[in-house]
Amino acid sequence: MLVLRIWFAALPRVVRFLITIHVLVYLCALVLWRIPSVAEFMWGHLALGNSWWREPWQLVTYSMLHPASFRGLLHFAFALLWLYWIGRELEELRGSTTFLALWILSMAGGGLIGILLAPVVLSGDAQPVAYTTWGPVMGMMAAACTWNPDQRIGLFPGIPLKVIYLVIILVVLDFLVRPAGSGSALVSFAGAGCGAAFAVLDRRGVNLSSWAGLLLG
Repeated sequence: MLVLRIWFAALPRVVRFLITIHVLVYLCALVLWRIPSVAEFMWGHLALGNSWWREPWQLVTYSMLHPASFRGLLHFAFALLWLYWIGRELEELRGSTTFLALWILSMAGGGLIGILLAPVVLSGDAQPVAYTTWGPVMGMMAAACTWNPDQRIGLFPGIPLKVIYLVIILVVLDFLVRPAGSGSALVSFAGAGCGAAFAVLDRRGVNLSSWAGLLLG
């Protein structure tokens, strides 16, 4: 337990906060999903759907929802793994203010673009409902490979893989494994685009993160 506390305390502040809040929400949601009336409320008002313009908090809350299923657990676990693996290094290199701004803009921007594209991309009467942490996670990873396109990760022993290839693979897999009619894959793809755009503008000297310092303060 002491080793875990030391490891946790050593994490950068934003990554530590994001891991904490996502784990707490996930554990609470495991219980709440089993209550029909509460599950209906969460699905209708916290997941990202067509009513986002009346309930703008959906652009934030959708990223904390995962279904109480084995597939939902895998999505959640791997999202936090990448947040720890890539986010820790990214926050240490770019600073907490920039990392927080990147996360929020990828989350809200990816959600907004994804839900606006849903009526065009999704066929039939599919409801463009999104619930995934992968929007901001993909934005974070896309920004990492835009800032440093030659960065490599030892995904498998002895096989270093460029982050940009990993982002492409994850986006493709997300489209393949998501349920038909889900807007979550669109949000993930849009989140990646927002993260890449954030990094490009940052490299050109555009300050998109000064406001995030107020939140940290």
